[in-house]
Amino acid sequence: MIISGQKILLKPFCFEDINEQYLRWLSDNEVMQYSNQRFVKHSLESCMLYLENFKNSDNLFLAIKLKE
Repeated sequence: MIISGQKILLKPFCFEDINEQYLRWLSDNEVMQYSNQRFVKHSLESCMLYLENFKNSDNLFLAIKLKE
């Protein structure tokens, strides 16, 4: 499932989306200042485990991507 707009795509978040840039974003104090994620130390492994929890869930975990 991909939802396409004029400038962005919404797509299921996948293991390929977990990278150094994503980890920096999760560790950014300004970005996470209002999120409970600010209390968690994130690693590649913790992110993979978090994503794995969505496999048998009714919840969606979506990536927002700028169209190139």
